[in-house]
Amino acid sequence: MTKIKCPNCKTEFEVDSALAKQSEEKFAEQYQQKVQELNNRFQEEQRQLQQDKEKFQQAKAKENELFQDRLQKELAARQESLIDQAQQQVNNELAVAKQEEQRNNEQLQILKNKELQFLQEKQRLENEKSEMKLNLEKEFLSKQNKLKAEAERKASEQFEL
Repeated sequence: MTKIKCPNCKTEFEVDSALAKQSEEKFAEQYQQKVQELNNRFQEEQRQLQQDKEKFQQAKAKENELFQDRLQKELAARQESLIDQAQQQVNNELAVAKQEEQRNNEQLQILKNKELQFLQEKQRLENEKSEMKLNLEKEFLSKQNKLKAEAERKASEQFEL
């Protein structure tokens, strides 16, 4: 190793060691600057990432809110549509029931008319039967009276003889 003497203070020191120490200090200082620079850049990136994360969370929350609003509107529209469909189905069934009731009423009226006709015909036949019976009784009485009159006339003729 080479030693040098300081011209001012006359101190001897090794050149390699002095250069190494100077280089070491220079590299240490550069290293510290780089570390500080990297640390500052890392801190800035962390801060930026945190800001981006917060923005993302806000955007996500807003998107979720919008999605919930759209979902609620869609559910309300679907519910209204289902209610309309159910109402339409009830109206259709009610219309069919009214038509069936009207048909049944018409058939009932036809049956009542037939029953009335049947009862009228029955009454007419009973009247005819009664009239025929009365006519037969009249005819029977008339014939009986004729026979009685004839028998009396014959008896009277025989009695006269």
